Amino acid sequence: MKFLECSIFPVGGNNINNSIEVTKSGGTIISIPTGLNEEITEKAKSKGINSYFILVKSNGEHMKEIASLLENETIKPHISTIFSFDEIKKAHLQLESGRTVGKVVVV
Repeated sequence: MKFLECSIFPVGGNNINNSIEVTKSGGTIISIPTGLNEEITEKAKSKGINSYFILVKSNGEHMKEIASLLENETIKPHISTIFSFDEIKKAHLQLESGRTVGKVVVV
């Protein structure tokens, strides 16, 4: 098994443990949305992994620019599946399957 130098964790939840398992000693884990609790920090440290938390702040001007790029189709996200809110369980199952390519959208 190959191990990663750096793992950037952009989604929340307990899956950060998977990042710890695939990051090599001396490597780095960066958590964006959820932060790092003491248990995760200690687990990473015990394996010789550096761990960091990044807090992202929304910027109105940047959001307007991104909206414009989306409207003009300069950038076009790949949407895998669209679910209604009533299908939220199906959406979670789709994500957990590990076979999703693109974004899962719930409306």
